[in-house]
Amino acid sequence: MTQRYGVTLIALANLPGRVPVHASQVFSGNLTSLIEEFWDKNAKTFVLKPDDEILKGCLITHEGVITNPDLQARFAKA
Repeated sequence: MTQRYGVTLIALANLPGRVPVHASQVFSGNLTSLIEEFWDKNAKTFVLKPDDEILKGCLITHEGVITNPDLQARFAKA
């Protein structure tokens, strides 16, 4: 607790310092979910489905070809 101008402030002292922890937790959770979505438990391998809507947004290249539409457009202009 801190007093400023007669007001008692009750808050975390270093809120910006706590943000990276939560960002890392969210990122690791998302990455785990992505891997679990495409993990074949029987074959014990990652099954890449380039036409899947989830992977379309994540996949940048596949078999030497740029698959991301935004990057395709950028490199086509170059």
